[in-house]
Amino acid sequence: MAGFIINTTFSVDKKVDLAWLEWLQKDYIPFVLNSGVCKSHLLTRVLLQGGENDLTYSLQIRISDPQQSLIYDSLCHSALEKQIPELFPNAVYYFKTVMKIIE
Repeated sequence: MAGFIINTTFSVDKKVDLAWLEWLQKDYIPFVLNSGVCKSHLLTRVLLQGGENDLTYSLQIRISDPQQSLIYDSLCHSALEKQIPELFPNAVYYFKTVMKIIE
């Protein structure tokens, strides 16, 4: 099953972890799913060694066409860029990558 993945990796301060996770699952992921660009998604916690103060998560959005990445950017990622600083100032950092699935 060929396609592409838009991966957003989040570093979340432990103080806001539960509130952020609830917002992501109840607000942001449904918003992405309703955008029409997403075939499926996967939310994971990245397991790190050591005593970090932050928790790391990966949200993977599967798309079928790289052009959908542009739609995702204009609809979904732009909303993320606006909402994260408003809701979780200086507590959530993230970066996005687009990956091609190789089978």
